[in-house]
Amino acid sequence: VETHGTGTGLGDPIEVGALKSVLGLGRQTPLVLGALKSNIGHLEGAAGIGGVVKVILSLQKGQVPANLHFKQLNKHIDIEGFPVVMPVDILEPKPLRFASVSSFGFGGTNSHVIL
Repeated sequence: VETHGTGTGLGDPIEVGALKSVLGLGRQTPLVLGALKSNIGHLEGAAGIGGVVKVILSLQKGQVPANLHFKQLNKHIDIEGFPVVMPVDILEPKPLRFASVSSFGFGGTNSHVIL
């Protein structure tokens, strides 16, 4: 999942909590969480399409780029019982067949796409 991932104290815990409630229960394999903003910054109105491009390239190459500058998980993000990976190096999960992108707009327009 390419998260909206702004690195904020409130937004990230809410986003990961929502992912956990939908994708976490009974999950056996870790869910990879990416955050393009750690690589190139916030593209504002184009942030969602940036995530889509990253995911398309990841699917084509079979690689997930690292989340740069990730050192410590926000203490308000609860991942207990939710197997996740937040890559700090290039990851090559097998098989990499599909992925999704979340994008949240300032005005409340939110989207999620599965590729």
